[in-house]
Amino acid sequence: MPAATEAVVVAFPHAGGSGAAYRGWQRALGPRIALLAVTHPGHTGRFTEPLLETCEELADEVAPRLTARPGLPLVLFGHSMGSLVAFEVARRLEQRYGISPAHLFVSGSPGPGRPARATASYRLPDDRLIGWLEEMGGCDEAIARDRELMAFLLPVLRADLRAGESYRPWTGSGVSCPVTALTGAQDPSVTPAENLAWQEATGAAFRQHIFPGGHFYLHEDAAVVATVRRTAEDSYRLPTEHKELTS
Repeated sequence: MPAATEAVVVAFPHAGGSGAAYRGWQRALGPRIALLAVTHPGHTGRFTEPLLETCEELADEVAPRLTARPGLPLVLFGHSMGSLVAFEVARRLEQRYGISPAHLFVSGSPGPGRPARATASYRLPDDRLIGWLEEMGGCDEAIARDRELMAFLLPVLRADLRAGESYRPWTGSGVSCPVTALTGAQDPSVTPAENLAWQEATGAAFRQHIFPGGHFYLHEDAAVVATVRRTAEDSYRLPTEHKELTS
């Protein structure tokens, strides 16, 4: 990590995705903000490791790795299933390590206190699952028609979808850091009202931004990463009481 780093953005991918989903973000964030794009076990670059089964297990694997530089503000960003993992990581940082993130961004996901829609998409036959993935905008036609590649990728996708869809509605303590919820206005998987329910998960400031587009709106609108950059810059330029917990 460069010595000039002032803040770290930790980005969590959607189901089936990897850190490569945030390719291009480092340049947009600038030289003073480091990007840590998370790749979970069993995914691209970590295929030799076993897949984890729940969002809680995914969070347990990531959270300890974020404690090495406690003086740097952490801005967590999760998209879709990654929102739940980011939320659980934030809770672990606060409750186990006494570190509160400077900010939590949750994108393309209903609030964690709401039960998941009863879709069981991870149980769909291969052809229907691929069709669903195309409808969501998460896979282009060339990749979808590559049977050998999809045979390799579908087990990873199913594991992540199962983790997200089996997530038990959160109860109890939320996070003390500010939260921003983001969503695409035409996202078929989550309504703006469902996304707004993230306000229940924080005792600090909350805001919501609705962007044009579907589930993967964030890859089509540069304003998303610009919003993250401004927040990260504020985390080291402005005094905040959310950098570290003392209790």
